[in-house]
Amino acid sequence: ARTAMLGGPKQLAGPLGAFFMKWGLNAESQALMMSLDRAVQQKVMLGFSPRDTSRDANAIFCKFAQGVAVREQGGGGGGCGSMASFATQWALSPDAQAVLFQLRPEVRQRVMQEFRPRDTTTDVSNIFMKFAQSVSRNMAAGMQVGNGRNLGNSGGRYAPY
Repeated sequence: ARTAMLGGPKQLAGPLGAFFMKWGLNAESQALMMSLDRAVQQKVMLGFSPRDTSRDANAIFCKFAQGVAVREQGGGGGGCGSMASFATQWALSPDAQAVLFQLRPEVRQRVMQEFRPRDTTTDVSNIFMKFAQSVSRNMAAGMQVGNGRNLGNSGGRYAPY
């Protein structure tokens, strides 16, 4: 059985709970699913079947569920919407999107708020992945990054890109 990130899936009974467990969906993916109409939820559960089941399914699930929601009810629900907009804004590659979706919520929020590459005329996906890894590592070490905040013992410099 697959396990979800971000504390694991909620323990829901019935088809939704089984679906969440089957795909190891995290809290954000679950919130997106719960924001959909029941008919749309059914279509998502029946149609979701990623080809590569060895990888985390959350990013793929969010894109799929949002697509179904747009077609069926004219909206994308909640949950992953801001991440999808962010990924679109920066034209992130699938690998970079996977990094974004797999970040802890507090790290993801900081990364999305502070990511501002200097050169936007080229593909920024690699820059984004390095930036996200740096922010994640620094937050895990208890350091704050960006906007002149405390940088621990780094000498006050923070230049992830």
